Amino acid sequence: MEAALTLSKESRLERAARWLFLGGFVLVSVSFVVLSLAYGYDVEYRFEVAAIAVDWVVLIVAATLLAVLYRPRAEA
Repeated sequence: MEAALTLSKESRLERAARWLFLGGFVLVSVSFVVLSLAYGYDVEYRFEVAAIAVDWVVLIVAATLLAVLYRPRAEA
């Protein structure tokens, strides 16, 4: 969540990365609630697997967005 708050809203890529980080946070939080309701105290490894899967997807997509955003510009 902190990563989303560090990005400004100046460009479309920054806004997309911001929403991606916030969406990942919300998705992990919702998955915890849903898995807790479905399995009670027996969430065990299910939440861990779900959270890691969401985090990996978010990090892969965000790395691509941020690499394009902060790529070196050619000086003319």
